[in-house]
Amino acid sequence: MTKPVHRLVVIGIGLIGGSLAAALKKASGCREVIGIARRKVTCDDALKLGVVDRAYLSITDIAPELDENDVIF
Repeated sequence: MTKPVHRLVVIGIGLIGGSLAAALKKASGCREVIGIARRKVTCDDALKLGVVDRAYLSITDIAPELDENDVIF
């Protein structure tokens, strides 16, 4: 079964965004979860905890690869 959401991009992977990202990953609700944060340490922590598959400091780093099957939160 294909997942309706290819990528979930969460801008702000703190308590709320991180919880959303972790829950969707756990439920296998999308192929990939990408986090965007202001600080590198937040990105590193989210990756280490398995909250996201990839993490960046700016959405411009991944904007070219996004398409209509992706969700940005």
